[in-house]
Amino acid sequence: MNKTEEKIKALASENPVSRWREKVEFRKANKSRLKNAAKAALRVLDALDQNAYTYVLQLKSSKGDFLCFQ
Repeated sequence: MNKTEEKIKALASENPVSRWREKVEFRKANKSRLKNAAKAALRVLDALDQNAYTYVLQLKSSKGDFLCFQ
């Protein structure tokens, strides 16, 4: 065996086996469930953003000064 083959085998043994095909099959099998989960997550984020905006407006109106939360 030459040095190039030894280096290739060493690199191949160090790297984990890629499971990209399994991941693709999982996404295809669960496409609608993953889509619904993403929609639900976006609705939660929208609700949190709206609540934070409402909270800041309440602080501004009740205290007279504006506090910025970032």
